[in-house]
Amino acid sequence: MSDSLNSSQMSKKSKKSKMSSQKSVNENKENSKLASSDNLQPIQSVRAYLEENVTAAIQEGMMELLNQNPKPENPLEFLGNFLIEKSKKK
Repeated sequence: MSDSLNSSQMSKKSKKSKMSSQKSVNENKENSKLASSDNLQPIQSVRAYLEENVTAAIQEGMMELLNQNPKPENPLEFLGNFLIEKSKKK
């Protein structure tokens, strides 16, 4: 009985592994489409927009978070509030 149980469990693991493998293949195909030369320009413009308008504020907020003593109980709330205040100053 334990052999059939182990065989059944192995079969389930094998199916999960195959499904995971197929998902990975599908994600790679999607990523290839995104990286094609036709789509490269929009991706670069998104990256430039984020770097220009978002990244610096998030980095500044994370540094402020690290400098807090004691550390905030809810760091995401702290960072969110920091970003809200930062956006009001802009």
